[in-house]
Amino acid sequence: MPFELSADRLEQIDAEYRKIAYPFLLVDDARRAAGRAGDPEMVYGTTPASAVLELLDFAAATPDDVFYDLGCGLGVPTVVAAHFCRKAIGIEILPEVAQRAREVAQGLQLANATFEVTDFKGADLSEGTLIYCYSTCLRAQSRAELAEGVSKARPGTRVLTVTHNLEHPSLEMKESRELSWEGSRRSVYLHVRR
Repeated sequence: MPFELSADRLEQIDAEYRKIAYPFLLVDDARRAAGRAGDPEMVYGTTPASAVLELLDFAAATPDDVFYDLGCGLGVPTVVAAHFCRKAIGIEILPEVAQRAREVAQGLQLANATFEVTDFKGADLSEGTLIYCYSTCLRAQSRAELAEGVSKARPGTRVLTVTHNLEHPSLEMKESRELSWEGSRRSVYLHVRR
């Protein structure tokens, strides 16, 4: 796999995330503050750095890519992608969670990692060339809105989703793979914007 981070850098990333006390409670409090307590689409979870490296390989990421992580949470994919892509942008609806992700990126001195507070279903993705969404918990309607949103990306943009394939006339599903994911396997779909 061409996408690797040194053990020292992985430890630095882990150390920055360990500074976030009780991340589950942070996300839970942020959901409550937003009036979304118990929303099954907004569960706490993260894509492990090792899986992000596999995702970047699967999508053939390049140093010219602008990476978007839709529903980024605390931003592990954004932080990891910033090491390999020109720019990495996390989209998160919960301001408190996005702020913690910003603090991690600042602690790691990643000037090319940014976090925007907005609903990813309506986000402007026109700059993106590689888009990622951990779509496992999304309802069918939200997946349809996601597909509509990414269909507005520039032609040739690659879109990675986990668990669910996206259906839209502007998206071509190129390939699916089973990837390792903290002791289990996840289906990952690679789409290309026509």
